[in-house]
Amino acid sequence: FYVAPNPTTGNFVIAFDNQQYPDEIKIYNKYAMDVTPIYSFKKMNNIEFDFSNYKKGLYFIRVRFGDTWLEKKILLE
Repeated sequence: FYVAPNPTTGNFVIAFDNQQYPDEIKIYNKYAMDVTPIYSFKKMNNIEFDFSNYKKGLYFIRVRFGDTWLEKKILLE
């Protein structure tokens, strides 16, 4: 999966390749607090997020596919 644009000023997309759908998405701030908005994202190739009202800083995006977790970082400017 990938995240774009990165860095962002608020709006960003998490995109998935090759019909690869996540089982779960979690977004954490630098204090390890879960800030994931409530979304239903089953069978979506692109998921849009609006973090324009969130504090600037580094966020961690964790995506689960079955038993495997993958992580990316995104910088909110």
